[in-house]
Amino acid sequence: MKATLAILLAAFSFSSFAQQLTVDWTWKKDHLCKPDSPELAVGNIPDGTRKLEVNMRDLDYQNFDHGGGTVDYTGGPGKTTIVAGTLKQYVGPCPGSAFHGFGHDYVIYVTALGADGAKLASGNNKKTFSSTTAK
Repeated sequence: MKATLAILLAAFSFSSFAQQLTVDWTWKKDHLCKPDSPELAVGNIPDGTRKLEVNMRDLDYQNFDHGGGTVDYTGGPGKTTIVAGTLKQYVGPCPGSAFHGFGHDYVIYVTALGADGAKLASGNNKKTFSSTTAK
């Protein structure tokens, strides 16, 4: 019984430090080669978060850095929406002729930062941007 309780407590303690943010968005055809970031839904934001740091990379073009930005966060634990166009250091997906074929895979990374700049949680999601996946 004591061993089971110790394992459960250890698992609970580890999971509270290993919180994973959820990240989601919908590609639209008008995102093609534009500096306007998509609307991002971010979930599982931990208590104490003061900033959300966002970065996008193109996995099919030498891990090209599309930038992103940092936004202030004043909500409590839970989820938020980063309004489209908010990220000022962002360059939209621009897969060139591949847009009409297989497209490119992009990952958006989000990190939750505390008031002291400490990393509280992070998460990412990968989506393909092509003429068949963009709305």
